[in-house]
Amino acid sequence: MDERPAEIRVFEGVMIAALFAGAIQTGLIWDNVAIATEGLVSPVALLAMQVMIFVTTLVLTFLVSRMRAAFALYIFLILGLLAAPGFIGVLLKKPEGALDVVQAVNVALQMIGAGLLLLPASRRWVKSR
Repeated sequence: MDERPAEIRVFEGVMIAALFAGAIQTGLIWDNVAIATEGLVSPVALLAMQVMIFVTTLVLTFLVSRMRAAFALYIFLILGLLAAPGFIGVLLKKPEGALDVVQAVNVALQMIGAGLLLLPASRRWVKSR
């Protein structure tokens, strides 16, 4: 039986959904990014960076949701604070196409995930390790 609080279970699901939205977003912009960085960065390096971000986020998510790792929770919150101005800009922008919608969904999911970590039940669960 899963003894994790609902907030932690929802956090895990929301972050996995955000990763899928991020993968879709990357697919939608891949050609533009590859053209813009042609001669500067190889497509393999760009892909490696995207995979590294995906894996890092997934590992942090599972460290918090399955291992109760407080350091991972704080890393999530710090990264969320650092990204907040960009996130707010994305959410305030009027969507003009599929990419903008996917980007807004991705950002909203990440903000919801960070918010779930701030709830007392989440913090109490991580501290009870």
